[in-house]
Amino acid sequence: MNTYKYLRFRVRIRKICKFLTKNINNKVYLSSYEEKGIKLWKLLLRDETTHMSYSSLDIRQLSKGNVFMTFKPDGITSYILTIVNISDNNKSLFELHIPEKYSNKVLHSFDFEHEKRMNKLEREKNQIIETHIDKLIQIEESNLKNKNNLVISK
Repeated sequence: MNTYKYLRFRVRIRKICKFLTKNINNKVYLSSYEEKGIKLWKLLLRDETTHMSYSSLDIRQLSKGNVFMTFKPDGITSYILTIVNISDNNKSLFELHIPEKYSNKVLHSFDFEHEKRMNKLEREKNQIIETHIDKLIQIEESNLKNKNNLVISK
């Protein structure tokens, strides 16, 4: 009976250790420049004139004017946010390492905006197709009506 209690005690100690190490690892903070990099990313996302792209290698890209940004995985636990600024006065390149805890929010914001824009384009495409079909219907109806008028008048 004592061995059972001893083994249960060891299991509880192991669970406590896992719990503590898990909570210690979750306390990851961003530096001020990493926060500002994420803020710039989100500001570019809000602008409708920003060009967005996504590759099959899980790389997300934004570009607008002189600013080009990429967000790509760096192993399992973090992402790299690359900021490239090419202007006449200032040419700069920055790589910021964003922990997984914060990268999920950035990924979600990109995916949400990308989906929103794709849905908007799909609706616009459907409207264009619908108006073209309506024009074709009107043309065919008028052609048929003209044919019927010619047959009746003869």
